[in-house]
Amino acid sequence: MPANTQNHTVPNVNLTETISSNANSTVIDWHGGDGTVAATGTFSSGTIKLQASVDGGTTFFDARDGDNNVLTLTADGAFSFSIGSCKLRANTAGATVAAGAAQVETLTCSGPAAIAATATLTVFGLPVAGDTIFFTSPAGVRSTFTFVAGVAGANQISLATLTTPTLVASAIAAVTVAGITETASGPVVTITASTAGTAGNGWAVETVGAYAQRIAVLSGGVAAGTIAASGTINVTVTSAIIPSSPFTLAVPVFAGETLDVWADKIRTVLTNSHRLAPQFTVGGTGATITLTKRAPFLANDATLNVAIANGTPSPGITAVTTSTNTTAGVATTPNVFLSIQRR
Repeated sequence: MPANTQNHTVPNVNLTETISSNANSTVIDWHGGDGTVAATGTFSSGTIKLQASVDGGTTFFDARDGDNNVLTLTADGAFSFSIGSCKLRANTAGATVAAGAAQVETLTCSGPAAIAATATLTVFGLPVAGDTIFFTSPAGVRSTFTFVAGVAGANQISLATLTTPTLVASAIAAVTVAGITETASGPVVTITASTAGTAGNGWAVETVGAYAQRIAVLSGGVAAGTIAASGTINVTVTSAIIPSSPFTLAVPVFAGETLDVWADKIRTVLTNSHRLAPQFTVGGTGATITLTKRAPFLANDATLNVAIANGTPSPGITAVTTSTNTTAGVATTPNVFLSIQRR
């Protein structure tokens, strides 16, 4: 039910509402009899009065007790009343009003580390003058090296000392190509993308001649944060304003899911939490997860925290034990929970 709705009537004999300004509560139809008004929270020097209308809600007057005292609350408490059929509302006046600010807590997910794309090229013979080797990037940029009988010039490899496949592999590994690195072990050349991640997938190494395998294509590059093995991420939320805090939610994840995918799974599970939803909205994009306090706002909750850890089985993420208070909460005033109930 929206707070402080001017003269809006609901067909109930009871009312529960949060007061956050100097205004009137929702109007209820009272069918006569005994009732209780109770309120608790931050009154901010405000006064809450029970008011009644017997003309269908056109004119409201202050309800009074048997000694003709206006029924009011200025601090946590309650009072009883007895009145015939009418419309009832609570009026708040004199409070120092402050809009406040929503507390925002931010968690940044990470891990596992990125993996560079790799491939191997096996040399099984000796090249002859005019044989070549090509290195082609995923963008189609090609670097060509040619074997020559004499002294090597630019983009050439001398055959003078290449008397075994192992020496040929070492000569190939010694050439410089931007975007990849090469190492040799015996007759096998290992080519690795210089930058870890998926960008190195698709580099191609091709040979022309009868001295080595025809082609090797780099693969296996994995972006940072990609789940290595299917498992469970445990998300633990702590807050002074959440019942049964801290509590832990299990989020299943699967091998190959990228960081933005499994972080979005965490956002979904938090959004659907019946414990969290009444107090916080869940947001963020990519690796970022945020909790934002719903109105009315409260003073900063120093205990608020979101943590993630590997569950069983472990998907290999980077555990984060402490989230960041990116925006401090400032209390809305007044902030009073009001109840008008039949006895």
